[in-house]
Amino acid sequence: IIGISNIADVVVELYLEGNRIASLRPLGVMPHLQVLNLKNNQVRSFAGTRAQPRLTHVHLALNPLSQLVYYRPMCVHAFRPIRIGELFIDESRVTRAECTGVAWASFADEVDIAVRAGWLL
Repeated sequence: IIGISNIADVVVELYLEGNRIASLRPLGVMPHLQVLNLKNNQVRSFAGTRAQPRLTHVHLALNPLSQLVYYRPMCVHAFRPIRIGELFIDESRVTRAECTGVAWASFADEVDIAVRAGWLL
């Protein structure tokens, strides 16, 4: 995503569906980003993602990473929105149970590091 850093401070909605994008790393921090649509691309991991505090809608369906078993909780950990209860992933609201289940709660910090580094595939 060449040149995105030039407009990162003002972007509220970003629609890049079907563009053969393979990495989330170039997004950086977009302090006002609320909608991120990267459906139907080639994203395989959350490697290099940064917190997107105002994010309310993320669309990553039809990417290889959306087939992962823990895709939805990993998405929450990768983007770290302020209000988890207001986050929608691929048109479905994230539930507290998805993010605070026993499997995740016991090692949330380690999971966060692994997701951001791209280790959890």
